[in-house]
Amino acid sequence: MSQLLYDLRSKVRDTSIDDKNLMDYLLCLEYLSSVVVQGNKRPIANLIVRLSNWSSSTSDLDNGRGKAIERLTFLGPFLAPSLFADDDTSVAIHSFPNGESSDTEVQANQQGLRFLLDMIWAKQLTIVKNLLVPMATRSHTLSFLSDALRLNAIRGQIHFEEGLLAREGFMLNLSVVFLRLCAPVNQVQVGTLYLFSPHCRLLVEGKTRIDGSEQSLTAFTNDLSGRFENAPSFSTECFYLTAWALHLGFVSSIRKYRRRQRVISDLDRSIRKLDQTLKHAVANGYPEDHIHRLERMLKQAKQELSCQQRARFCSETILMHVNLLQSVSRYYGSLCQFLMRLAECDPVTCVSASQTTPKLFAFLPEFFVEDIADFLLFIVGHFSSAVGSVIDAQSFPALASFLLFVICHSSFIRNPYLVSKFVEILSFWNPMRSGSRNSYNDLVKVHPLANTHLVNALIQFYVNIESTGASSEFYDKFSIRFNISVIFISLWKEGFLKPRFLQEANGNPMLFTKFTNRMINDMSFLLEEALDGLKKVKELQALETDNNRSNRLTRQQQMSSANELATYERQVRSYLTLANQTVNLLFNLTTEIKEPFLRPEIVRKLAAMLDFNLVQLCGPRCKNLKVRNPESYGWEPKRLLSRIIAIYTHLDTDDDRFATSIADDERSYSPELFTATQELVARHGIQSPEKLAQFSALSEKVKRLRAEKSQAEINYGDAPAEFCDTLMNTLMSDPVMLPGSRSIVDRSTIIMHLLNSETDPFNRQPLSEADLIPLPELKQQIAMWKKTKEDEFHTSRQTDEATPQ
Repeated sequence: MSQLLYDLRSKVRDTSIDDKNLMDYLLCLEYLSSVVVQGNKRPIANLIVRLSNWSSSTSDLDNGRGKAIERLTFLGPFLAPSLFADDDTSVAIHSFPNGESSDTEVQANQQGLRFLLDMIWAKQLTIVKNLLVPMATRSHTLSFLSDALRLNAIRGQIHFEEGLLAREGFMLNLSVVFLRLCAPVNQVQVGTLYLFSPHCRLLVEGKTRIDGSEQSLTAFTNDLSGRFENAPSFSTECFYLTAWALHLGFVSSIRKYRRRQRVISDLDRSIRKLDQTLKHAVANGYPEDHIHRLERMLKQAKQELSCQQRARFCSETILMHVNLLQSVSRYYGSLCQFLMRLAECDPVTCVSASQTTPKLFAFLPEFFVEDIADFLLFIVGHFSSAVGSVIDAQSFPALASFLLFVICHSSFIRNPYLVSKFVEILSFWNPMRSGSRNSYNDLVKVHPLANTHLVNALIQFYVNIESTGASSEFYDKFSIRFNISVIFISLWKEGFLKPRFLQEANGNPMLFTKFTNRMINDMSFLLEEALDGLKKVKELQALETDNNRSNRLTRQQQMSSANELATYERQVRSYLTLANQTVNLLFNLTTEIKEPFLRPEIVRKLAAMLDFNLVQLCGPRCKNLKVRNPESYGWEPKRLLSRIIAIYTHLDTDDDRFATSIADDERSYSPELFTATQELVARHGIQSPEKLAQFSALSEKVKRLRAEKSQAEINYGDAPAEFCDTLMNTLMSDPVMLPGSRSIVDRSTIIMHLLNSETDPFNRQPLSEADLIPLPELKQQIAMWKKTKEDEFHTSRQTDEATPQ
């Protein structure tokens, strides 16, 4: 019998997944492993786990890393059949001979292959279950399965050497086996301390934790010693091992799939560029050897693209198989419930009872949460209009609850980029992004956690993402805030959570002011970069179409110019996408929320930013922004100007704070600018007559305030040193002392600083607005001194007016 089993293994090892004999070999092992005699005895199952190659020697496994457990053990080849092109090229070539096959052909072939996969997975599951059922073989089988994960643990890393590990198909099949073994397990039955137990089979040492240091983890684990007398239940082990198997198998595969998509995109772009270069070379009589070299490069690139496309079709056959995705969603739904149990969440509201991160949640490896996010991002990225077909309906409430839990308890998670993934998912579920209304977005909106915490949590995250500690934090924040803006604009327009925005603006003024400051900073930077980029694009486009200038350039210079143009086009497209979203957010919020935008530390900055962009759009150099195919960059100057005009009118209140700030803008404002803007808006019908009339009234008001200011300019240059701001050296109006450095500054100066950094600017110690020490006596002295100066000024003017000329 042993020889029969060895021969059967050899047959399977040498058989491709599309070989009709494969199913016979699997059926044979399925039958042999299920044979029962004398009651419940399974002699062949017992024999299998005692074969010499059931589990290869430790040295072989360690030397060969993870690939040895697939290639050297008895059960490895039975779990190895693979559709992935990198594992078996014959399937890709046979099923997808042309990388440019039609969608219909591809889908037909994929459907047949998925039917084959379902049959193989069913047989693999039955074989493993046959070896797990008897108590005599369960431990051996579970050890083999956990060894297969342990020896391939580095698959959980971003970069790893695939040649040392089990192949992708083996790990994916292992994921499916664990998914189906875990299907009957109720998360309520799962032990919460397994990861800290000496019986734990997962390799979690050194893994990044959700919110815990190694030192605190060690102390926590030591406190638990003596609580693990009993071995964990099979349900507990299976539940945790399934999370690990998905991490190393399914999730690792979708990350590789995303990398392949980027390769295909880069190849496609290179082919288009090579094709253009070749046509240009032929048209301009370049040397034949140069043309032949370009032709060879183009041919090689097309061949590589075809190969990558076939590999993509194979990966999609597996990773976009609805049966698999629904199984994954069911497990992750259960895992979400388990994680919220560890976080001490109320089962109805999903609000944690703890103010700090509960330890059982904090010390979990980060991948338990991140894999859920990566799975959902994969779903919304490829099934945005058909999420319901791939996510199990019963699992969705748990997935939605966990998504909101992470966003609304972001302080529980140390890694802000992990939280940002859940924000991105929520953004993709939004009808503004997905293009259609869906029940999942509706479910999120009516969730208790969304109604009580979501707006505040997203505002906090919008503010805090300014600094993450990553080297790429400056640019990362823009894409994260883009996603938050999509959510905010949708919630605002629908009106469902609009009262929450108003509540935050009125009840949490410091936070909302920080939020508006970040918004203004982003809008200022993004618009300036986008408009400067458009000017450069115009220059390079002009060079490209000017044959006289272009022909004087060398081939290298022409290629360099083309590459530079492509770079600026990508940058402009990105900056405009982000800028337009920020402008839209500001436009929507200012329709009803005024006060945070009119605070002294904000209003001058906002007015100056709007004025500067008005100069760009309506000033004498606005023609420099005219480029070919502006819609390809998302460049809609009329729409942008319409939004900016509307923001001006939204903030024009009766107290004239905004109008006064515009009048105080010495850098960009001029009466001529506003007149030119009105003429342009009227000529092109950019705004409604009502809005234009409001803007004209604001223009006249600002013009009057500027004239009054110039006539009543009082010189405070001789102010005593103790009346001047230590930081800005300007006259103070509301002096405060900083408790740490004992420095005295104006309140508006330090508040402006605190909006960007909550530190004392003189010693970098932590500082908040509540820490500021008012100086009422100094404030009164300054007011009295200013009153004296004003009286002297008016007396002097009256004397001058009374003196005959």
